[in-house]
Amino acid sequence: MRNYKEVTRERIIDEAAALFFEKGYKNTSLETVAKQLEITRPAIYHYFKNKEEIITAIIREVLKKVTAYSEKVLNQNIKPSEKFEQMVIQHLLLILKNKIFVGIFFEEQKSLPEQATKETIKLIDEYYKTCTDLYKKAMEGGCFIQTDPSIAVQTILGACSWSYKWYSQAGSMAAEEMAKTMSVILMRGYRV
Repeated sequence: MRNYKEVTRERIIDEAAALFFEKGYKNTSLETVAKQLEITRPAIYHYFKNKEEIITAIIREVLKKVTAYSEKVLNQNIKPSEKFEQMVIQHLLLILKNKIFVGIFFEEQKSLPEQATKETIKLIDEYYKTCTDLYKKAMEGGCFIQTDPSIAVQTILGACSWSYKWYSQAGSMAAEEMAKTMSVILMRGYRV
């Protein structure tokens, strides 16, 4: 057995995430996480009070990455249509490169404590509003078809989000290439 000083907070989060993804949050005990890390369960308590704090940390990690790429894209001096396309590509890259964390984000939000759920919903709503506003500006500028921006954004990001279910990094296409390919299909359609 290792002592808690040999295991970092990040390593606990990573191992717990892998177990939550494989077995489900409810079917994974802190004892199972500790065993996987070769530490005692009390060693986990040095970093986390309970399993809810771990799931909250995983969800917050995903949201932190979303916020970081959103700010980066929004600060670029490019047209709204290009910003929206970059948001789609970054959304895809986050999903394709972080399958386990993103899978937990989508599948286990229901396991969050009430306050963390409220914070998560607020940030998701802000993200969708940002994307919808970009789509609307691009539509008003004649770059996108005239349609309900909210439905367009939900459709595009929904298609992107589902990729965590089927994409494999061991497949024939790297995440960057897959993100560009999907973005072209979603943004420009599939007609010649």
